[in-house]
Amino acid sequence: MFSYVFQSKYVFKATFDVQKFMRFFAVQSGAFVLAYMLSTWFPLENQYIQTLMIVAVIPLISFVIHKLWTFKVV
Repeated sequence: MFSYVFQSKYVFKATFDVQKFMRFFAVQSGAFVLAYMLSTWFPLENQYIQTLMIVAVIPLISFVIHKLWTFKVV
């Protein structure tokens, strides 16, 4: 909830809306599942590198999806 409010207000300068919240929740849930699948399906010997890869990739993907779909300006 905090993440939605913060990103709506400060990152995307958007108004609060139930439909946007549901889209935001769907994207964040998908990002969680993707991070879990990546760490499970592609285990690396060095867990620090694996964690860094997930921390670097998942936020970028979710930001792009939020920009193009969740907070899309009509």
